[in-house]
Amino acid sequence: MAYVNRTNAESGVNLLALRSHNAALVLDLLRTAGEGGISRLELAERTGLTPQAVSKITARLRADGLVARRGAARRPAASRAPCCGSCPRPGTRSGSTSTATR
Repeated sequence: MAYVNRTNAESGVNLLALRSHNAALVLDLLRTAGEGGISRLELAERTGLTPQAVSKITARLRADGLVARRGAARRPAASRAPCCGSCPRPGTRSGSTSTATR
């Protein structure tokens, strides 16, 4: 079985250079965001990268000590309101009732 070296000139794409370029894009946006920071979703929107790619890039940047995670911006699931009156509240099972039947 022949293996393909994706960093060679025949493939047309230098994946190592592309990875470095994408990391530089993300790092530049993180620098310009300043102390306020920027979410991974916003990074994805501004760079045109997928959210998964941004997550992988930021994880590598954190592992290299170049960036730090600020913290989750999401509210805890228990404090979220249901989407409509027919949706169950967080923490309850679908189909359960508050009165006991015997």
